[in-house]
Amino acid sequence: MQRAEDGVLSAETLRSLAAAFDVTLEELTYDASAYPSITPFLYYEDGASFDWLVRVFGFTVRMKVPGPGGTVVHGELEHRGGIVMVGIVSPEHKCLSPKLAGGVQTHGLYVIVDDVDAHCASVREKGAKIIVEPMNEHGHRRYVAEDPEGYHWMFAEILG
Repeated sequence: MQRAEDGVLSAETLRSLAAAFDVTLEELTYDASAYPSITPFLYYEDGASFDWLVRVFGFTVRMKVPGPGGTVVHGELEHRGGIVMVGIVSPEHKCLSPKLAGGVQTHGLYVIVDDVDAHCASVREKGAKIIVEPMNEHGHRRYVAEDPEGYHWMFAEILG
């Protein structure tokens, strides 16, 4: 197997990595231009939270690399051209979810949807905790939901 420092991985190395992580070759390769210039990265302790984000919030999986004990070592979720990357928590590097940090929110995530009220109803029906009910403010209609590891997600539609 070739070393990462060589800069480019051979086809053989990529096939070996895909087999080791039980993912497709396409999941290991990507076009850098297909990524926004800024992409949030969130840390999760439980890999089931990744699947929850897909099932409850309706995100599309771009990539999911499973890790030991049901974790997700690296994952990518997409919604309307925006991407959120997900990885495993790393307390030794101070990379924690709000759940592990006592509920502290150090950032916000703002996601545009077509119909806030319908989205909120769907998310609530699937068991998400609604932190802020739908409301109009500054030309947007928005609400806030909490995921299983304590991240707050603000979903909004732009009012015409």
